[in-house]
Amino acid sequence: MAGAVSGVASRCVVYPADTVKAQLQVQGALPGGGPRYPGALAAARGAVATGGGLGALYRGLGAVLLGVVPANAAYFGGYEGAKAVLAARREGAAGEGGAGDGGGGGGGGGGDPSRTPSPSPSPGSARAAPLPPLLSLDDVVVGAAAQLLAGVVYTPVDIVKERLQVQSIMGGAGTGGGGGGGGGGGGRATGADVVRALLRAGGDGPPSASSSSSSSSGPSVRRLFRGYWATNAVWIPWNMLYVAGYEASKRAARDMGVGAGGGGGGGGGGKGGGDRAEAGDLSRGQQQQPAGDAAALPAWCVALCSASAAAAAAVVTHPADVVKTRLQVLPVAGGGGAAAAGGGGHSGLSAWGVARELVRREGARALWSGLGARVANIAPGCALSWALYEQVKGALPC
Repeated sequence: MAGAVSGVASRCVVYPADTVKAQLQVQGALPGGGPRYPGALAAARGAVATGGGLGALYRGLGAVLLGVVPANAAYFGGYEGAKAVLAARREGAAGEGGAGDGGGGGGGGGGDPSRTPSPSPSPGSARAAPLPPLLSLDDVVVGAAAQLLAGVVYTPVDIVKERLQVQSIMGGAGTGGGGGGGGGGGGRATGADVVRALLRAGGDGPPSASSSSSSSSGPSVRRLFRGYWATNAVWIPWNMLYVAGYEASKRAARDMGVGAGGGGGGGGGGKGGGDRAEAGDLSRGQQQQPAGDAAALPAWCVALCSASAAAAAAVVTHPADVVKTRLQVLPVAGGGGAAAAGGGGHSGLSAWGVARELVRREGARALWSGLGARVANIAPGCALSWALYEQVKGALPC
């Protein structure tokens, strides 16, 4: 519920920046000199001019809103589920360690006072623990688990969305929206048109003789997952970096006392201070109590932690996102676009081929095309989504 509400709200707000990002990322591969926008503002103006008004910036949003509820449910379900599993595993390990310590104390036979100072290293180690875990391995695992679940749901949505976003500069080819399309206003494709085009032979444009034999069978549904691993090659690393950075930022904010302004009161009050001295493990894994985090930190702080982590992760993973977008969209351009990608036709298109040909034709700088628009999409989108998620989740009865 919390994930669905936050996902719908954030997508509606930042979707135009996502459309601009997609157009900037694919324009370099357009056959025959398509629009070449120097930056995000020019791309936005061009999308409005060639796409029939402001609605062009929201093309594909309907498909996203249909998919965002199950996708966010899968994502946040994986996020919370992985955190719960890791927390239980950590508690089990702590219990076994405590039992071992107790047994050792008993075996010491009550007499050896030289072992009584052993508690003093424990608080020391607890205080030292927050220093190294800038990025916690547990958080990295949580981010990967969340994306693996969400990617299954969101990959088909992503393909449909991006093909609708770029049809104004790709001439509408391959979206199933009436063939010619061009840059004109008529014959605009819908999400249903794109899905039909993907499901028929070749996944783009009219069926070919070589592929018609396989078009009538069920496996054509796999074309909806074109670029699934390329998508995960972007979003698994992004989520690993994002979740780790987000949780580390929240821990740092709590350590600076950001959430303690209300007098330390409130609900899991012990989580703010005493717990840190109690167990070094929990100082590393405090993110395993998300309700406490949401209660401890104000919404503006959660949003800031989310935006900063999202922006950093977006910069690191952007070249892979450019390749992923082209892999999913370039067949729309027909033979010239596919060939420009280095694939020599639909069947030969691969992430490595797209990346190699992109660098050969346009230079390594093209791997960073659309970075500003992507950060402008992801950072505020995550800030809004996660701030709402934490607030809605904290307000839910369970």
